[in-house]
Amino acid sequence: MHVSKLITLVSLPLALAFHLRVAIPSSQQLLHPNTLPASTHATLTTLSNTYSAPLRSDNTFDFRNVTSGSYLLDVHCHTHAFAPLRVDVRDIVPAVMGFDGQEVQVWGTFRGNEWSNTGEVVQAQKENEIWAFDVKVQGGKDYFVERTGCEPTMPYKIRLRLLTMWKSVSPLSLLKNPMILIAGVSMLFVFGMPYIMDNSWSFSSIPHHELTQSQWTLN
Repeated sequence: MHVSKLITLVSLPLALAFHLRVAIPSSQQLLHPNTLPASTHATLTTLSNTYSAPLRSDNTFDFRNVTSGSYLLDVHCHTHAFAPLRVDVRDIVPAVMGFDGQEVQVWGTFRGNEWSNTGEVVQAQKENEIWAFDVKVQGGKDYFVERTGCEPTMPYKIRLRLLTMWKSVSPLSLLKNPMILIAGVSMLFVFGMPYIMDNSWSFSSIPHHELTQSQWTLN
């Protein structure tokens, strides 16, 4: 009896290690999850620990050896935004000595609200000692602000967006820009004033008798 209890206590750290698998399903916002950039990764964060997992070829994130606690799941991607999740990993202590019971619960969460304010329950299933659940895509990220005089641009293609915005800018909007107006007035003074001063100096250098004669001739 004492030997079995000792074996159970020795195996306690192994029993507290959880294996979580988070999948990105195909949806209307993201028909092909395999097109996500390679830098996409997910993190499980709590006050004392943080786990990170890269995006696998099967569109999943694998978190191994996760200890019990309450975690915030974030998917980091520069093209799409994902809904954050609250993941609670608990140990269920049965009536007999041992820690072989495990439980994982997942909810939607809201940034800026209290941690206890949970949203919709996300179904988590255990298969072959792996807890699996899905994370939803909220939509694509937009890094540009549409301005007046610009045509709508195609999302997620930055080079094409820049080219389209450059072609669709109205020339009148450029002329109304204060910086353009200031530059135009400055160029007018720089290049126009010497010409005006040169003409004024040439007119003042005509002798008075020539000016009188020319006036008499015109009369």
